[in-house]
Amino acid sequence: PLRSGSIRLEGKDMSHATARQFKDAGVSYVPADRHGVATVGEMSLSQNSVLRRYREEEFGKGFFMNFTAAVQYAKRLIDEYNILTPGHGTPVRNLSGGNLQKVILAREMTTEHKLLVIVSATRGLDVGATEFIRDTLNEHRQKGAAIVLISEDLEELLSLSDRIAVLFHGEIMGILDANEAKIETLGLMMAGQKLSALKQENA
Repeated sequence: PLRSGSIRLEGKDMSHATARQFKDAGVSYVPADRHGVATVGEMSLSQNSVLRRYREEEFGKGFFMNFTAAVQYAKRLIDEYNILTPGHGTPVRNLSGGNLQKVILAREMTTEHKLLVIVSATRGLDVGATEFIRDTLNEHRQKGAAIVLISEDLEELLSLSDRIAVLFHGEIMGILDANEAKIETLGLMMAGQKLSALKQENA
């Protein structure tokens, strides 16, 4: 529950919004837990690909789902995001971590949105999948997309971010431009030192 402050999207108060209201307002979300939160392991790739869109007329109406449209959509995502899978009917629990993350990212990025929130984008992935996902996020960012990347991987943050905000026990220690940020400074801020105090020490 919100204790103080507010959450706003384009000026609209979203402080007490539900997950569906966030989705309808244009927020896409890639959680850290790929298996427990982001996907349903027993369901196929095509079914998982429309988890955010099954209410749309293109994919379903009421209790009925247009599986043909879902399969076509999944095939497009497989091609565009280079997802290695035996087929669109494969249960996502059988995919590698990198390909599962591609499915989730593809689903969220191809859904119309104003903001993408992504947590631990490449944690536990191999080099190839990591490079692909970072390149995809960079392309999205260069097109003007708003992305909030939440990560403890400093290399990832420095390579993908425009600005970096460091949190310690829920409090912002400071905000830095990524091209000016140093790993040592970020480390001290992650340990609880405020940026303003560090600047005074170095003045």
